[in-house]
Amino acid sequence: MRHLIVWLLLALLPAPLHAHSLGESYGVLRAGPGEQSFTITYNMRRDQFLQLADLRYYAHQSPLDIVGSVVKDRYQLFTPTGACEKTRFATTETETFLQASFVATCPGEGPVELRDNAFFELLPDHLHFVRVSSVDGGFVGERVLDRANRVWALPEAPSVALADVAARYARLGVGHMAFGFDHLAFLASILLLVGGVKPLVFAITGFTVGHSITLALAVLGLAVPNGQMVEALIGLTIALVAAESVFRRQSRLGVYAGAVFTGGAVIVLLGVFRSGPDPLTMVGITLFFGAYLLLTREHRAWMPGLTPLLTAFFGLIHGFGFAGSLLEIGLPGEQLAVALLAFNLGIELGQLLIVGALLLVLLLFARMIPAVKTLQIPASNVLAGALVTLGMFWFVDRGFA
Repeated sequence: MRHLIVWLLLALLPAPLHAHSLGESYGVLRAGPGEQSFTITYNMRRDQFLQLADLRYYAHQSPLDIVGSVVKDRYQLFTPTGACEKTRFATTETETFLQASFVATCPGEGPVELRDNAFFELLPDHLHFVRVSSVDGGFVGERVLDRANRVWALPEAPSVALADVAARYARLGVGHMAFGFDHLAFLASILLLVGGVKPLVFAITGFTVGHSITLALAVLGLAVPNGQMVEALIGLTIALVAAESVFRRQSRLGVYAGAVFTGGAVIVLLGVFRSGPDPLTMVGITLFFGAYLLLTREHRAWMPGLTPLLTAFFGLIHGFGFAGSLLEIGLPGEQLAVALLAFNLGIELGQLLIVGALLLVLLLFARMIPAVKTLQIPASNVLAGALVTLGMFWFVDRGFA
């Protein structure tokens, strides 16, 4: 039954095989002193935009020019008396983002409304996370805009109640897990590998512990990871665990360990002499995962105890991925601990809701069609192969770009 869950998890993946493939963007609006003005920064994830946007409509413009022109024309503040005037418009390209920034000065004293028509035609599943802060940087409000909800009346006063902060960031955590397709793919790999409810709970708990640690470290500024490298390594974790599920069923972990050591050595050499993932990072992952395979091959009884250690180790990588989005959304300074905890709990709640709902559906499905059980092993191998392909695509696409 647990293997059938993966069918529905994979069904959640979008057609373009790319991590976080919704094309997320982030808006930060900071109120100016005195008059109704805002300093606005619009960040489009560079890698996603290059992968997903139909650039044929902008044949003679660079990606940064495209983002700048679209934001300038279609990302606008309004008051009842008219559109806010844009000044100091500038564009910047970083390793992670295509960024447009400007100052909006609004006429009159009425409420201010954000109208976002940027990129929803090019990216139908696009999500825009927008956050408003006060003059001193304090939290005022936030919203997630999508194709169906593009208008937001900006809040005028901050909401500082701890319960409100916790609820908002928990919702963001649930949403990020629900649409974090690479994290869902890793969860699918774990479901293929681990049998039984208790071992599955321990494995997911290990993943939770791992990503909670690095999420906190990154948000608190104690660790500053390379975003592109993190995204690449997330794909690698998916491929490694999915492949393990096949080799373990065939009792060929020794062969797999040899392939892991050989492949890791090749990637390390590429990183040293050419472009590629950081060599030291790849040495660590190769030694850890290879040793795990050899230990669980020689001592099968150790697997229930070592698998949570494996998922915790890989969870450290995924935690940096969660942190990247959270940092762009923004965190309230005074309720940082509450927001961080609530976001983390929201991730876990989203994970449990997805798995629980799929399990319920598949239990009903199995009762209706008992013959489904006979397809368990072939289906598991096919799904594992799909996950390996998906993970390696993300790894190569991100790590060797």
